[in-house]
Amino acid sequence: MARSDDSLERLRAAIDELAAADAADLLAEARTEARGQLLVKALEYRMCQRARVRCGAHRVEPQLDTA
Repeated sequence: MARSDDSLERLRAAIDELAAADAADLLAEARTEARGQLLVKALEYRMCQRARVRCGAHRVEPQLDTA
């Protein structure tokens, strides 16, 4: 019976290790996506700000979407 328990424990450990690696990969992917979205929003904001200044609207209020 001990041999069977050892096999089950090794299997559980392997499954836990795979799950942890998958979770880490998903987290890294989500962080990368969030950074990309933040950079796009910052670029969009900056471009709008420059366009307003060029059109004579020198006072620019921040319009960043925090959602």
